[in-house]
Amino acid sequence: MNESDKKGRLALERNLQKAFKTVHSCSTPLQTMITDTLPIVTSVANLIEQLECCKSLSGGSIPLMASFPDAKVHLTAKIELEITAKLEELERRIYTLKEKQEMVNKHYESSASLLQKYSSALDFRILTVATPTVPPLAKMIEWLEEINILLNNQYLCKLHLLKTALTDEGVGSQHFVHMWQEGGDVMLSTLKDRLTRVELFLAEKR
Repeated sequence: MNESDKKGRLALERNLQKAFKTVHSCSTPLQTMITDTLPIVTSVANLIEQLECCKSLSGGSIPLMASFPDAKVHLTAKIELEITAKLEELERRIYTLKEKQEMVNKHYESSASLLQKYSSALDFRILTVATPTVPPLAKMIEWLEEINILLNNQYLCKLHLLKTALTDEGVGSQHFVHMWQEGGDVMLSTLKDRLTRVELFLAEKR
């Protein structure tokens, strides 16, 4: 390996170590966010179901509604206020996804930039062949991109679910919890898998 190869490889390895240490620091907050938001999401789904039932009521089917025509309006407004408060709380909590995604994206862009800088000087094998403790450098950059995309997709999907919950685009009470959970397990399992693959690499000093 010539000096140019050594310099490029070392620069990429140091950059990728920093990147995956950041990914490691993100994993626990993301797991906590997923776990802690589920009870709130379940509560929102229950409230949306109440709202759906309330909106379907008519004075003809329930005599009490005929006697108090404003009751439905007041009850609907009350439930919507409760839902809105919980949706705002969830939106604050999922910002963790956005924060972590931006951190990972910064490292991904830095690694990709270094790869481009040294690609003409580096031997192809240096980028694509693993050592006993270091996965292929090109593969690790792919993993960073993958994690970046997963975090971004999770944030955007959850944000869309919250923003549309009280609109005609909303998925309704029956599907709300399922749609919230969709992709979350894949995101966390991918993080765990990739961090396991770089465990020895992160333990090395450079």
